[in-house]
Amino acid sequence: MLRSMLVENRAGWLSLASGLGIGCVCLLFFVSFDSPWALRGENKISLFPMYADAWRQWQSGHVPVWTSGMFGGFPLLAGVQSAAFYPLHAVAFALTPAPHWRAMDLSLALHAGLLAAGSVRLLLRLELRPLAAVLAGVVVCVAPPV
Repeated sequence: MLRSMLVENRAGWLSLASGLGIGCVCLLFFVSFDSPWALRGENKISLFPMYADAWRQWQSGHVPVWTSGMFGGFPLLAGVQSAAFYPLHAVAFALTPAPHWRAMDLSLALHAGLLAAGSVRLLLRLELRPLAAVLAGVVVCVAPPV
């Protein structure tokens, strides 16, 4: 029983450390660019304006029901991509100064950290060795989708 608890505790700390490490490395990579790295293409044209408008409405004390900033008016709560209730975007917007240009970079780094931590945790539960699990967590974050 005690041995099982110690193994689980070590797996938790290793997962947390891996996620924080990958997230920090990703954030340092994104911040090394002069302009926001993740604010390109569809992120810049449609996603960031929706996220920013939802954040502004939450900040003013209103549930982000509607935006007049896109398509002549758009229901934020009805749009799946607006992510009006998604907590990681709220964290990213809360931690960046207005006009929140780096919020997408921070959000991407948070997601990479969570992906790495979850991957390491899963692989440790599948009884991989710790080094192999951490390396797989790194690879899953840096490899392009298959």
